[in-house]
Amino acid sequence: MKKLLLICLISFLGNSFLNAQSLVAGDIAFIGYITDGPDAFAFITLTDIPAGEVVYFTDKGWTGSAWIATTEDNLEWTAPGGGVPCGTIVTVTETSGDTFSITSGTGSIALSAGHTSFSMSAGDQIIAYRGDSGVHPVSPNFIAAVHGDYNSLDYNAGTTWNNGGTLNVTSSAVPTGLTNGVDCVSLYPGVSELDDNRYTGTLTGTADVLRTAINTPGNWTVGTNTAGIVTVNPGDFPVPNVDCTVLNTNDFSILNQLSNIYPNPNKGNFTFNYSGQEQLKELQVLDMLGKRIQTISLENFANSKEINLTTLAKGMYFITIQSETTSVTKRMIIE
Repeated sequence: MKKLLLICLISFLGNSFLNAQSLVAGDIAFIGYITDGPDAFAFITLTDIPAGEVVYFTDKGWTGSAWIATTEDNLEWTAPGGGVPCGTIVTVTETSGDTFSITSGTGSIALSAGHTSFSMSAGDQIIAYRGDSGVHPVSPNFIAAVHGDYNSLDYNAGTTWNNGGTLNVTSSAVPTGLTNGVDCVSLYPGVSELDDNRYTGTLTGTADVLRTAINTPGNWTVGTNTAGIVTVNPGDFPVPNVDCTVLNTNDFSILNQLSNIYPNPNKGNFTFNYSGQEQLKELQVLDMLGKRIQTISLENFANSKEINLTTLAKGMYFITIQSETTSVTKRMIIE
């Protein structure tokens, strides 16, 4: 009986560990995308990917609550036995009709079982998701997405994606659980699309900073309607240097919950509040590429401090608060 209980406990803990490792929104980010054959795309890992992890890639659009009823298919990526470290660039290239190659050592890629084609011709989106019940599940766990098409009749100026994605096969609403500019990107907000695109910003910084920088259209280079003008080969990208440090969960949640920036968005003036007991050291202001713009001492901090950043340009910034033992980063928008 004791042996049986021990085996059950080991099995339960093992399954819990595996489930805890499953990817969530923002754990990868697309950094390259070619939509007029041969198809190609590239993504960077922003966390360690466990061995055997399966991620589906599809050009089928999302209505906001369900998949669009089209015949578009899936590619299925499986991480190798040793897993894939955080900060790895993975490139997928169509070498011949519906046959794909992948960066050496980063796993395998192939059409999902029963699927016969994969084509992003003439502009499309590509969505990465986990499907615990297989391809195109009713409730997918979306991880990342890039939208490379612009449909004026279905365009949503708020999300810069589409209104429900029902116009045609190149349409899609923002996948549920993702946020445009945070863990997905629409490359052509309100303008006619082109077919080849590559992120050309920095790949050095924290995973959080890079995730937002990558999902900002202004940090991408676009080509022409001739495939291959902008390529997404492994050597096209700088060598990544990603700080993938995971903060202690308890420290992170306490500092995060007890600190606040308001108003946010603001005009460059805001108040930083902290109701905890731990001594804070400093507040750092970083731009979207992770460059430190300003450091403000929090020595002798007494719960509240007025911050003036009115000299900064409009846009998104990162505010990092450091204590003696940990840190937390918050996004702030200057309007």
